[in-house]
Amino acid sequence: MVALNPADSGEASTDSPGSGVAARAPAERIAVSALLALAVAGIVARLVVIWASNGSNDMPTWTAFAQQLRDSGLWETYRSNSEFNHPPLMGLMARGLYALASALDVPFRVLFKLPSLLSDLGVMALLWTWFRPRGQLWAAAAVALFSCNPVSIAITSFHGNTDSLCAGLMLAAAILHQRGRAFLAGLVLAAAVNVKLIPLILLPGLLILCSSWRAALRLGLGFALGVLPIAAACIVVPEAFYQNAVRYGSHLNRWGLITWGFEARSDYPALAKLILVDYRHIGRFVVLGVVTLFALLGRAARFGAVRFGAIGFAVFLTLTPGFGIQYMVWIVPLLAAASMRYSAWYALLGGAYTVLVYYSYLVPGEWPLRSFHSPQINHTNGLIGAHAWALLAIFLSQQLLAALREGPHGAAIAGAQRALAARLGLEPAAQGTVARSRS
Repeated sequence: MVALNPADSGEASTDSPGSGVAARAPAERIAVSALLALAVAGIVARLVVIWASNGSNDMPTWTAFAQQLRDSGLWETYRSNSEFNHPPLMGLMARGLYALASALDVPFRVLFKLPSLLSDLGVMALLWTWFRPRGQLWAAAAVALFSCNPVSIAITSFHGNTDSLCAGLMLAAAILHQRGRAFLAGLVLAAAVNVKLIPLILLPGLLILCSSWRAALRLGLGFALGVLPIAAACIVVPEAFYQNAVRYGSHLNRWGLITWGFEARSDYPALAKLILVDYRHIGRFVVLGVVTLFALLGRAARFGAVRFGAIGFAVFLTLTPGFGIQYMVWIVPLLAAASMRYSAWYALLGGAYTVLVYYSYLVPGEWPLRSFHSPQINHTNGLIGAHAWALLAIFLSQQLLAALREGPHGAAIAGAQRALAARLGLEPAAQGTVARSRS
């Protein structure tokens, strides 16, 4: 990211430093206060939506899970319910929140969404500390942008699943890694994996990005300790956990490559089969391979873990072989810390797609609000989603070029670019323009 610090603008000022700071201070305080007010508005919006909604199909599914976990226990639920595809700690959390909801006479749907809400509050605190060295204005802008992001608001407070909690933990792990706290980074990454298995795609890359083999060892140790609950499931109910959680394949729906596959079915059936059938079997391995390749390039270019994390989930959302609307939130905290510009565009395009998908599935006349996600996402929303998907593809292409330029072969690549530009007749013209402008 490029810091927009006035001190770095290169412009000389005829005023004394003290008068310039004094002139900027009141305006900056007003701007910071306004941005923090927006952040508070985003939090209030989450609370209102939590109160006013039953959520998506996932909310009654989690209610049924909680009831079965209470009646049958964790391991038997894995054995008897093939739809329970979550790590053990999430099952225990749901059972505990269900018991608490009964004791307090509070709807389970409200209590179940609170961990995700707390995760969002934690992300705001992390973003403040992350951007605070650049100044309060940067920090307040980052917090306000995240808080008002429609993707985060909709999925945290409406959907009724644990994805926002997973996303917040991934940001915390990346920041700890970048600050040299390898053991804690591994432990927190494991906490994210205990929410959803998807953060595993970041593990090889974070190991590659460690500053030394000792740091990699500490990260691995922290991760190994953190995934003991999953190891217990692999020991006690190995077949059920493998079938339910590890082999789980998300649905085909209108997002990214899947949209291309849907649209190709009538005119290009071979392409449709390649995307919707063949790629579905290998897509997860392709995602893991591309993420790891970015880590190798990022190590040479000295990428930080936060930047890598945003890249990793941009890769996932760009190349995913299956899709659920709740996946949109996984990248939001990491992208907010890595690039405010792309975070703002993702809030606009991804937010429009996410909100319209939920709106299209709302059950008419029902209160609290509930969405039933069937049939597939419609063509109009799919078109809007294509713009958000293209945004992530552009982000990845820019990060790839940056990795090549900033790596050890950057000078050679720049020389090749100049040679190509000269061969195409572009560079001399540009130089002539510059020469004329200076004369």
